[in-house]
Amino acid sequence: TCDEKGGCLRDVEERWAQAGIAPMLLYENGTISLERIRDIGRRSGVCPFEISRAALPFAEFWVCDYNYIFSPRNSGVLFNQPGFNPGQTLLLIDEAHNLPGRASDAWSCRYTLDDALAVLAELQFAGASAQLPAAFENWIRFLESLKSIDRLDLSSEYELAETLNALIDKLLQSRLKSENFSSVAWEKLWSCLDIKNTLERPALENLLWAPADGCLNLTCLSAAPEIAATIAQFGQTVLMSATLSPTELFLESCGLDGAPTEYLESQTEWRKDAYRVAIDLRVDTRFRSRSRYYHETAKTVAVMREFSEGPVAVFFSSYRYAESVSKQLEESHPGLLLGRQPRGIDLSEQNRFIEDALEHADILLLVLGSGFAESIDLLGGRVTHAVVVGPALPEVNAEQKARMEDRSHLSQAEAFRQVYQVPAIMKINQALGRLVRAPGQHASVLLHCRRFAEPYYQPLLAPDYRTTTPIKTEEALLHWLDSDPF
Repeated sequence: TCDEKGGCLRDVEERWAQAGIAPMLLYENGTISLERIRDIGRRSGVCPFEISRAALPFAEFWVCDYNYIFSPRNSGVLFNQPGFNPGQTLLLIDEAHNLPGRASDAWSCRYTLDDALAVLAELQFAGASAQLPAAFENWIRFLESLKSIDRLDLSSEYELAETLNALIDKLLQSRLKSENFSSVAWEKLWSCLDIKNTLERPALENLLWAPADGCLNLTCLSAAPEIAATIAQFGQTVLMSATLSPTELFLESCGLDGAPTEYLESQTEWRKDAYRVAIDLRVDTRFRSRSRYYHETAKTVAVMREFSEGPVAVFFSSYRYAESVSKQLEESHPGLLLGRQPRGIDLSEQNRFIEDALEHADILLLVLGSGFAESIDLLGGRVTHAVVVGPALPEVNAEQKARMEDRSHLSQAEAFRQVYQVPAIMKINQALGRLVRAPGQHASVLLHCRRFAEPYYQPLLAPDYRTTTPIKTEEALLHWLDSDPF
């Protein structure tokens, strides 16, 4: 019964009592299945999320998203549970390489003029006192005054703080009801408080900027102090990932440099020699050069397909790059069936796309750093040939420039390594790791850019993917593919 007006919480106490729900009695064989919770929700009208939350105090293991630990907006779901004591809790963090980015995202905010106008339209009919809409109109005037800029000046920052403080003061005094707003407007209204809370954390590395007129971005460049403070509350913490290197940078990004840390590395014998990797020196995939090589990239992908029993996975740095090569493939090799990764779909849709593409497509065009490259385990054993089209360096924008400025104490080369090269190669290590997931699986991988041979990139690749096999000509590529021992 969830709707935009928050209908799932309306009269929840009465519906809960009528349904006679006793969370401690819902457990079967140690857990409560999602199917059972949804079924109870359908029959009783009680929100399944509320049922799950009520069951938490009776469980010994909680499985959740990062946000329920590291997001200031969501962490109360766990930390406010009766009897919960972090000091007596073991915290296990899977895919820990994603933690610094996810925590920074949790402390970041974006607010546009259109967002504010939509909230004001609902605020005027929500029974608020005249003072709150007036304060919100001041907020709108501030957003109207914003012009595109890479970093707000100090006077704009002071004006932002003053405007927000006045607005939040009136908002906290109001007695607004969520059912009088759409869920989007209600969340956006209170996100002003999120901006204020982030700005009041001096330990966070924040960037205030406007990517476009009337658009405010508060970007948390590093949430390391908050990550460290959160982890410190727990009795013990285990950070798990296949790609934690360079470990000194990872610990620093979590605020754990200097913290007592022990390492356990698991060796997987069946992965030894499961990869054949070569570097294609014929192309330069840097932004200013890549368009000259679209035809060569398309031709290379087509050649890889001739030697592969199944579809070839091709990993790109961006959707735009994938679309450009896709068009070239359609023109030069119209007989190939392409499966191009769609944007903005959830995990179940991702799985459906992958299954369908593996069944029917010749070429899978995927984007590094996305759910397809990092979280989909369906490729293992079903994709034996892959192409990585260049290092996926982050986009040059205000955020990356600010990160470079924050590392002005380092050499230019080391700052560039930390801000651009390490995140780029980590995405590649993650994507290639999905190709071999069990004994007997193998993959032939072509690193399609001459930069992969440079000493700045080679050491960052996982040991399984480091190579000295160069491809300088089409004949060399054909020979390498033809000599595949797999």
